[in-house]
Amino acid sequence: MYLHEKSGVFAKKKLLITATVQEHIWQCFMPLIEKLKKYGFEVHIAGRNNDFNQTFEDFGVDKVFDVPFSRSPKSLDNIKAYKVLKKVIRDNNYDVIHCNTPMGSVITRLAARCARKNGTKVIYTAHGFHFFKGAPFINWLLYYPVEWLLAFKTDVLITINDEDYRLAQKHMYAKKVTYVPGVGIDMEKFSPLNAEERRTKRAELGISDAEIMLLSVGELNRNKNHELIIRAIANFNNPKVHYVIVGKGPLNEYLNNMVKELNIKNQIHFLGFRTDIRDICSATDIFVFPSKREGLPVSVMEAMAVGTPVVCSDIRGNTDLIKSKRCLFDPKDVDSAVSVIKQAIVSANEDIIKQNYKTLQKYNIKNVIEQMTDIYHEIV
Repeated sequence: MYLHEKSGVFAKKKLLITATVQEHIWQCFMPLIEKLKKYGFEVHIAGRNNDFNQTFEDFGVDKVFDVPFSRSPKSLDNIKAYKVLKKVIRDNNYDVIHCNTPMGSVITRLAARCARKNGTKVIYTAHGFHFFKGAPFINWLLYYPVEWLLAFKTDVLITINDEDYRLAQKHMYAKKVTYVPGVGIDMEKFSPLNAEERRTKRAELGISDAEIMLLSVGELNRNKNHELIIRAIANFNNPKVHYVIVGKGPLNEYLNNMVKELNIKNQIHFLGFRTDIRDICSATDIFVFPSKREGLPVSVMEAMAVGTPVVCSDIRGNTDLIKSKRCLFDPKDVDSAVSVIKQAIVSANEDIIKQNYKTLQKYNIKNVIEQMTDIYHEIV
């Protein structure tokens, strides 16, 4: 039995979890926070509120700090964020600081320099480096030196996909470099709908059983690359193919205008933010994930968990999850996406679906939390 399995092993220890936006912490860390609270940690979080309306305190978080991080390295808000966060760290004397997201982790590690000299341990989870195989040269020029330098200010660098782990092992000089398979997925929460529930959900979305439903989940931004699939739908020239997009973001107006210009408004469904992702995934025919860059996509895992066929871009992170080459397409090539999606529509291979589910066992949230608590135990 591990020591951390005993309730209270982290009693009187204080933890700060940071990310650029609080929503990231909500989506990725609440099960871990619940476990760490059980083991005695006092847990604080810090990130930009960004009109996020969930109440962390109701789920055991002791303090929440609204820190004005910006995702843009050029934004002066990050100077304010540094000052605010430095005071938070100075006033609270943390045992562990766990930072996430590109700008959130940069600002946090800079603000935590003095605390680290006094014994605070700093953990950084890299949810996907901006520099990767095939990334633009400017990404390597801008982001690699920053991550390389800040690795010296990091006690544990956690990577969540194979490519990042190999790179970090070779080039990043944190005290410890390790691999954890993402933030995990609760397999028990993602059982598929039965046939009647599936029909009901599709009817709610305005899609019949005789039509083909494609689904993407992700923020409406350039990286998530919804434009590629919208253009693919236009190329199909088949009114029975529908594309459902769950998410909100800065490209909402741009994508809606594109749909109108392509004359496929009746086939594209923008659902905005939803809390019924499991049901929508289970009701769809094919889950499509066209991102240009990913660390390890949770939404792909959710689709795999309910047994929905997945086709996705051939990039790092996605290929950790989806092993079949017939399910991968070039994120820069509409014709490549059209070809792979058409093949999936014609033939949803049950063996691939079973293999996807088998692959997913590695990412079970119980395994991930076990690994994470081991890391905390090693450094506290």
